[in-house]
Amino acid sequence: MKNIIHLILATFIISTFSWASQEKSNKFRIDELAFLVHPMKPIKQGKVQITDEMHQRIANEVQAVHVVVFHEKMNEAFVLEKKLRREVTEGKTKEELSELIDEITKLKREALDARIDALNAIKKILPEDVWKKINQEWYK
Repeated sequence: MKNIIHLILATFIISTFSWASQEKSNKFRIDELAFLVHPMKPIKQGKVQITDEMHQRIANEVQAVHVVVFHEKMNEAFVLEKKLRREVTEGKTKEELSELIDEITKLKREALDARIDALNAIKKILPEDVWKKINQEWYK
């Protein structure tokens, strides 16, 4: 059961890294609007310990907030960023691309909002000392 939870939560950890790691190229890379803590990474690395109950609550309560909305918005932005790259190389101007850029920004803002909601939900689940340790590990 714990392995299933880890698998589900792995999505939370590597949401943006999976795009960036494709054969060391930027072909599949998409960046978040702002890069925030991925709390499950230090947990998976064994630097921070949480209970099975906390794992389960995060999987149940955060997945609906984060995984569904965040990945949906980032996938939509990824498609539009590919279009933007193509159109820039074809010589389109920033004025011609303004609406496309605005849509990418809107999608990434919605994804960032979902990430913030998820982080706040995780913060409510975890004891304060665990949350603090996660942030210390992440922002070294």
